[in-house]
Amino acid sequence: MGARHWVGAIGAVVAVTGVAALVSAMSAPDAAVGSRAAAQEYVTPAADETVLAAKARDDAAHAAAAATAAPVANSWPVGIFDDPEAPASGSELLGTNRWVGVVDGVTMAAWAGVSGTDPTLGRVLVATDDGTGAHEMIGLEGVGRLTIVSEDAGSLYVVDEHGDTHVLDLRARAWTS
Repeated sequence: MGARHWVGAIGAVVAVTGVAALVSAMSAPDAAVGSRAAAQEYVTPAADETVLAAKARDDAAHAAAAATAAPVANSWPVGIFDDPEAPASGSELLGTNRWVGVVDGVTMAAWAGVSGTDPTLGRVLVATDDGTGAHEMIGLEGVGRLTIVSEDAGSLYVVDEHGDTHVLDLRARAWTS
C-alpha cells in the first residue's frame, strides 16, 4: 500500500474515532503496519453517518456564507498577454494574443487573431465571467490577423496586419471604428 493511501486511512480513523482508536488499530497484533483494512475495521456505520452529517452541516454553512458574502476582488491577472492559445478551434480562431480585465464589474477576456479558414478575416473572441458562460466571436472582414494593443473604458483597441487600428466596444460587442 502506498504512503498516500496509508495516510488517508489513518486520517479517516482519526477523524471518525479519535487518536485512541488509531493507536489501538495500529498496535493490534494482527494489524500490518499501514493496513487500510485494519484501520477501517474500527470505523463503524454510526461514525460514518456522524461524519456525513457534519459534512452536510459544513457544506450548508459554507453555502450560506458564500451567498451573503461581499464580492471578492478579482484575483485574475489583468492586462495583455502574448498567448496565442484561445478556447476555440483552429478553424475558428488562430490566436495572436489575449486581454483580461474588468468592465462594469464583470471580468472579461478577449482573444485576437485570424480565422483559420479565411486569412483575410480578423477575429476577436470575447468571453465573460458572469456565470452565464457567454462568449461571442466577432469578425472584421478584409483586415487579416488582429492584435490587441490596449483597452480603455470598455473599448478594446486592435491593430490589423496592415497597421490600421480598430476599436471594439466590449459592452455592445460591436466595432465602432
